[in-house]
This record gives sequence, structure tokens and C-alpha cells, in this order.
Amino acid sequence: MRVHVLTALFTCLILSGTARSAEETKSGTLGAKPITAAADVVAVLYDGADTISLSATGDVVAKLEELAKKSAKVQLTGTVDGKTMVVTKIVETEQKADEKDMKRERKGKKKDGEKKRKKKAEKNNN
Repeated sequence: MRVHVLTALFTCLILSGTARSAEETKSGTLGAKPITAAADVVAVLYDGADTISLSATGDVVAKLEELAKKSAKVQLTGTVDGKTMVVTKIVETEQKADEKDMKRERKGKKKDGEKKRKKKAEKNNN
């Protein structure tokens, strides 16, 4: 009798651990729902190599749609089944500056440095 009870408890413990591990966290950039997507798809997540279709319920739907309009970088938590994720939690992550903006800043700094060097050289020559 004890063996059956212990086996049942052990099985329940394993199954409950498996259910908890089904929640995953994914990061990437949100995109608008494609025209060809299924009706329950709210938006898509681009996480580098893959595109994951996102579905949700309640307030999460409105938040996903809002963030997808501005192509926000997010961290999503939910259950993943293949290429589909049912989102339960959304955290908007800080967007980094574009590479172009960073290059512009570097070019601007270079130009300022070059101008200073030219002025210094002109003073030394005079």
C-alpha cells in the first residue's frame, strides 16, 4: 500500500514540475500580425533566427498590439508550442540606439577632434 501511495505522490511531483517548466521566456522585436496568420494570432516575435506567432487573452492582447505598432523590443513569458506562444506576461526592454546613430556620433566626434587638431596646427605654424 505504501509503495502505491509513494508512487502516486512521486508521479504527481514529476508532472507538476513538468507543468511549471512549460512556461518559457523569449526576447526579441514585436511585429504586426501578418495578413496570412490564423485568427487567434495577435502579433509575431522576431527573436533573431525564428519568427514566433503570438496569441493571448484579456489585457495582454491590447498591450501586444500597442507594442507591435511601434516594433518594441520585449521579453515575453508564456507557453510555447512549436512556432506559437500563448503570452501571459510582457516586459518592454530598453531599445538600444541604432547603429546608424552610433556611427553618426562617432563621425561627429572625429570631425570635432580633427577641427581641434587643425586649429592647433595653424596656431603652431603662425
